[in-house]
Amino acid sequence: MKRAIWIGVLAVLGFAVFLLIRLPASWLAGSLPEDITCGQITGTVWNGTCGALAWQNTALGDLDWRLQPVALLSGNVNSQVALNGPVGAATAQVAANRAGKIALRNLKGSFSLNPAVLPALPPNVRGSVQTDLELLQIENGLITAIEGRIDVRDLEQHGRETLQLGDYVVTFPPATTGEPVGDVRSVKGPFDIRAKLRLTREPGFVL
Repeated sequence: MKRAIWIGVLAVLGFAVFLLIRLPASWLAGSLPEDITCGQITGTVWNGTCGALAWQNTALGDLDWRLQPVALLSGNVNSQVALNGPVGAATAQVAANRAGKIALRNLKGSFSLNPAVLPALPPNVRGSVQTDLELLQIENGLITAIEGRIDVRDLEQHGRETLQLGDYVVTFPPATTGEPVGDVRSVKGPFDIRAKLRLTREPGFVL
């Protein structure tokens, strides 16, 4: 009798594990923030795709993720993600905890400067950006730590005439306490610039 009970318990546990592994990614749709939508969610919770991802009605492309289950045991989320779409492409290792702290590691991406995606940009500025960041840490919507390199290329200011502003590099040293500070230098263009860029907690920046 006891053997039959144990067989039944193991069968139920096995079925539960199977359901957990195959949990459809579409079940996550109800937990998305109001300003984020997915045209189609496929795959599983652990390894899936959000097709036609949009943020505040701006099309971003398709987002693939691969969740690492071990991190969930400590209440954290750790996932490898890849985005490919009209705004550009990027890959990163993303970790988030229950306090709302988000850390992106090995963030490599290439995208166009688009005021629709980056509202802080002047509406008449265009160009492209490439990132090679070892760390980008965000807390409560603010960048609290950043380490690596950002290349801004073909920067232009549009108006009655298009002003070519050139190429620039921003380098952030290994993250320390306090507000992040990076070195800015021009690579080519009409200006020879050396400056410090400090990301403030207001939020904002000082150049």
